[in-house]
Amino acid sequence: MTSLRFEVSDPASSTASKLLMQFRTEVNERYPDELIKDIDIQDFIAVGGVFVIVYVDDVARGCAAFYPLCKRSVEVKRMYVCPDYRGRGMSRLLLAHLEDIARKQGFEWMKLETGRRQPEAIGLYLSEAYQEIDPFGSYVNDPNSICFEKPL
Repeated sequence: MTSLRFEVSDPASSTASKLLMQFRTEVNERYPDELIKDIDIQDFIAVGGVFVIVYVDDVARGCAAFYPLCKRSVEVKRMYVCPDYRGRGMSRLLLAHLEDIARKQGFEWMKLETGRRQPEAIGLYLSEAYQEIDPFGSYVNDPNSICFEKPL
């Protein structure tokens, strides 16, 4: 990676939309029997959601977001790195960047959900000191969901 840059972005921008489409395509391939719910962008923005795009040499190569669950915690959403940039530590840097933003905004906890068919994501979260927790919110009765949290 020559030049790496993180930018808070509008999740409705054309760049964000392209990354979210790539994310959705990949998730649909891993979970063809499930309906993957899109982020309601207006609600996401209204509750104070933050959407970050990572650029390598000024080309968007990944994204991640979070939105507040309550005054103390946020939920990570749409963590994605383009396949040809995986294995280079970009997900780890993107997650750390999200944690820094959340910490600066006064949040104390990051929570997230990932699918059981995503061992790479599970490995990342465990290696970054996330602890498995009971499913929360809409994930409570989802057998494919695994949830994590980390104090900030």
